Amino acid sequence: MYINKVQTDIEDPKNAPPTVADAILALNANAKFTIINDDIDRLTWLESFTPIANSDIMTKYNQLKAAYDAG
Repeated sequence: MYINKVQTDIEDPKNAPPTVADAILALNANAKFTIINDDIDRLTWLESFTPIANSDIMTKYNQLKAAYDAG
């Protein structure tokens, strides 16, 4: 699995680290998008969804990751 462009092996899928996709959905649970290998540069917005700024997505991703790492 790729998480933020890095191939990551996950021992416990129920406790997987956050992804860029998780950050997008945390910002807007109704977001319509596709993302390849969790790479923000390969993000496509669907159904005329108003894009969320990449900087906002990465800020949320970093918050989720910090909480995951602390926890």
